[in-house]
Amino acid sequence: MLYYLLPPLENLSPLLGALNVTRYITFRTAAASLTALAISILFGPWLIRTLRDFQIGQIIRQEGPQSHRAKAGTPTMGGLLIVTAAVVPTLLWADLSNPYVWIAVMATVGFGAVGFTAVGLAAASLPIQLPWVPLLAPLAVLVLYVLVTRPFWAT
Repeated sequence: MLYYLLPPLENLSPLLGALNVTRYITFRTAAASLTALAISILFGPWLIRTLRDFQIGQIIRQEGPQSHRAKAGTPTMGGLLIVTAAVVPTLLWADLSNPYVWIAVMATVGFGAVGFTAVGLAAASLPIQLPWVPLLAPLAVLVLYVLVTRPFWAT
């Protein structure tokens, strides 16, 4: 998004000519990395507190090792922070007209949704069995393959 918003601003003032640097992928990669780091640092503690407040924590079975009992109550769903810290900077700094960016974002969000579903059901202790969840990964790979080999858009 910033890839499209910042470069036109350089025409408004000679002082804004430095915004041309946003056209370079190396700068955008560094900026996206710093944005992801900032998201992780700013929202990580809040997310951990929120997950603890909702009591979404690790469940330890009785027949497990005694050393694992200390993990009881450790918040799960940390992948939520990781996916957010990866997708938001990508949407901010990437060239969104590139179809491969969208494939990567959709794959990341899709696999994050599978993990969220699996961990969420385990954390909520719901006795629901989802036999179709393992089938999502090969299906996602097939969809990505079809999109890459037979794109529906002109490149």
